[in-house]
Amino acid sequence: MSLTASQRRDGSDFYKPWAWIFVLVAPWLVSIKLKYVSVGLACFSVQVFMPLYQAVVVACNAVCGIFYYEDFRGEYDPAL
Repeated sequence: MSLTASQRRDGSDFYKPWAWIFVLVAPWLVSIKLKYVSVGLACFSVQVFMPLYQAVVVACNAVCGIFYYEDFRGEYDPAL
């Protein structure tokens, strides 16, 4: 994506201010995540911690995808 595409009003996500806020906050969030993964690995074995961690990550990504793509918003079709 070029800088000119982000300045145009063509429906790009980078036209919205929340996208830029996320880009600025993301490095801080990654550092917090790595800190807690390190603490979890220090307290528990890898065989216990990593499957639980991966399950939580998948569940959180699914919920974020529902909100981002607005999966439950729209018209209801009772024929389905």
